[in-house]
Amino acid sequence: MGAALWARPQVPEPDEEDEYVEGARGEVEQLLERLGWSNAQPLSTMSPAYRSLVMGLAVFRRLGCAWPIELTLPYAQLMHQVTDLDLDFAETRQSEEQKVEVAVLGTRKAPHSRGGPSFSVPPTGFEPALPP
Repeated sequence: MGAALWARPQVPEPDEEDEYVEGARGEVEQLLERLGWSNAQPLSTMSPAYRSLVMGLAVFRRLGCAWPIELTLPYAQLMHQVTDLDLDFAETRQSEEQKVEVAVLGTRKAPHSRGGPSFSVPPTGFEPALPP
């Protein structure tokens, strides 16, 4: 599933010389450290999620709205819980293909829906354009 997620269109590499990117990168490193996610640190600069977070925090910094770690940390902790739920749901799928589809498309049925309609993660407006 990780390979499928990394194969999706990604944000461009951050500009290494941009002061806002540099500051955001430092914040993300502190965040990973505070969360105890040491296994994520060796892959951080390659990770699409890491790049997206760095770029997002750099935008906040550029706009004069930097978020201190104390505000970012609870969001990261909540998203960790959401990720656990998503992975638990993916494991209920029968085939590897279905598991990858759940990971890539971000669609799932609510576990309590008893066969109710599927729902998709709504677009944020920051998704990269897909090739034709």
